[in-house]
Formats: sequence, C-alpha cells, structure tokens
Amino acid sequence: MAGSKLPRMVVVTGGAGFIGSHLADALIAKGLRVRVVDNFTTGHRQYLNPDAELLTADIRDARSLPPYSPELTAFSTPLRCPAYGWTSRAHRQRRSAALGIRL
Repeated sequence: MAGSKLPRMVVVTGGAGFIGSHLADALIAKGLRVRVVDNFTTGHRQYLNPDAELLTADIRDARSLPPYSPELTAFSTPLRCPAYGWTSRAHRQRRSAALGIRL
C-alpha cells in the first residue's frame, strides 16, 4: 500500500508455536522488529527466529509478566497466535525438517 508506514515493533504472542513462528519469520523477513511472548507450553525454542526478541511469559498469568515494562509496552502492533490446538504430525515434521530439528 503506497504511503503506508510499517509499525516500529510487532509483538507476536505464541511466537514459538507453529503459526506464530511462521508469522514472526515473515515479519522479520519484511524488515520489522519482532518481540515474541511465549510460555513454551506447546511452542519450541528451536522454532524461534534468532532475530526475534524473546519474553518468556504466560499472557494468561499476570504474575509471569513483568510489571509495567518496556518489554511489553514498547510496541505498535500486537498479533496474538496462542494456541493449544492440534497440528498434524506431518506439519510438525515439515517445519522441524526445514529447521534441521529431529522430533
């Protein structure tokens, strides 16, 4: 879109999961600064893009979040991808193979 301004920072919750990690990769490839918030219940550290900033926390539990902190407040666009859903074994295997991870 002509004349549109890209956000300074994007926060992706669930960014170590299947969908969130792909989203973070795409945003970083576009040149955006990405902060991932994940509690690693179903996400994997191996899925994290090395250029993403990481905050290990559970967005459902205020005690796991830093009190009023630039880590969570200094962003312009939040994208929520937390999930406890099911991803097929084939999808997990493809993603893991692409990253060189053996499941």
